[in-house]
Amino acid sequence: MALQKCPECGHQISTEAPACPGCGLTSLTINIATQRTSKALKAQLFISAFLFWFGLLSWFLLYGGALDSTEGLSWSVTAMIIGGVWHMITKVLIW
Repeated sequence: MALQKCPECGHQISTEAPACPGCGLTSLTINIATQRTSKALKAQLFISAFLFWFGLLSWFLLYGGALDSTEGLSWSVTAMIIGGVWHMITKVLIW
């Protein structure tokens, strides 16, 4: 028997409880909301990781001299930082 957080009121309730004692939300609704949240977080993980790796790859290409653009270098570093921070925040939210 595990505990989960009610998406409506935030109370900790049993996964086997038929409804939340705080707000009356049914367990079916709670499980659907939990599944949607986990899918959204997985999508955020994928997008943030893609943004980080895209920024890193473009930084290597621009910094190594394969491409010639100083503006592109700043965009790649920005993408890398945003993607990395976003990925770390999403990891903490999943944990």
